[in-house]
Amino acid sequence: MLSLIKSFLKNSSFIYYACKAVVVYSLLMLRGIIYFLSFLIPLKSNRILFRAYEGRGYTCNPKAISEYILNKTNKYEIIWAFKEPEKFLHLQEKNIKLVRVYSIRYYYYYISSSILIFNDFWSSFINPRKKQIFINTWHGSGALKCVGLCTMPHPVDKRLYKMRHSFGYLICGCQKFKDIREISFGDNIIDLEIGLPRNDIFFENELLKSQIISKVRKELDIDSSLKIALYAPTYRENFAKELYGLDISSTLSSLEKKFGGKWVLLVRSHYFNTNDSEIDGSVIDASSYSDMQDLLLASDVLITDYSSSSWDFSLQYKPCFLYMPDLDTYKKDFSFYNSIESLPYPKASTNEELMNNITEFNYEEFKIKLIEFYTEFGNFDNGKASEKLYNSILNGAYDKY
Repeated sequence: MLSLIKSFLKNSSFIYYACKAVVVYSLLMLRGIIYFLSFLIPLKSNRILFRAYEGRGYTCNPKAISEYILNKTNKYEIIWAFKEPEKFLHLQEKNIKLVRVYSIRYYYYYISSSILIFNDFWSSFINPRKKQIFINTWHGSGALKCVGLCTMPHPVDKRLYKMRHSFGYLICGCQKFKDIREISFGDNIIDLEIGLPRNDIFFENELLKSQIISKVRKELDIDSSLKIALYAPTYRENFAKELYGLDISSTLSSLEKKFGGKWVLLVRSHYFNTNDSEIDGSVIDASSYSDMQDLLLASDVLITDYSSSSWDFSLQYKPCFLYMPDLDTYKKDFSFYNSIESLPYPKASTNEELMNNITEFNYEEFKIKLIEFYTEFGNFDNGKASEKLYNSILNGAYDKY
């Protein structure tokens, strides 16, 4: 029913934006009230509040930063916000405090934390406090899909968006992402040209990487003799509960013929989509696995579409293929900063094209294109993102109080 009402309002543009304008002005009034009330709650200098994907998991850049801090020092009070904190009780063993997102306690920590580290957006009705440090890590890189302000032609939408994205620092994974920051997120933001903390994992020592890979195989019950192909389609506005027509049998057969060995296919849906479709017995549903970067590390081949996971995965210089059967439809929902053609990966819109791309894959040509791509986009990833953030921002933030 709610979706029908939303659809009706969008089709009636005047009513839709009139309602949104009321929401914006109401939020502005609420922001003012809460801002003055917040002075009754002192900032705690060593408190950091983390959130990833609106509280859906312990993952992505916030997780990488949190883990680095915990391994570096015990001087910070670490708070993590989740939709279902009961699923993350094991984190308490690391002295991480848990809070239910959007609860009263959550807003108390939100207002009293000196540092907030999210990978999505802020609460639109809470005005940032002057001494608070807001760090948005975002959840993608590569400057491919248009996000934020450049997708919003109406000023009411732009105003609401800015209210939810009024952060002080934005982590950039590459120069091209930095170049489009202002048209996507606005001005008065400090860019951190450090790469994505979640990608530090790909530059770790071989022992640590092998331990993570073993953990993935154990949790997903994958025999050590099997090679892993990961299929990870990105977010879609109108999510269909299917594997977008991917021919699983032909895919596994093509991989075996080209690269040798026996293969297993993992399927991972986007955090903002829920994959509750029936999964074929020859594949493993890895959507509920806690960390996407672990899966990328453990996989030998990635099949994706418009996802920034291709950028992350390719830092290992492993084969990556794009399967985009809905490209024309997808372009109606999303626009791009840079064309799909600019990506260095073999591209397919049908199963036949995908199988041919796998069969004809030339690693040396692929590697050359990948190096040129990272050079053109100005890659910042070098395995030091968490360290740089800690040394330049977090450590200094603590010492200044």
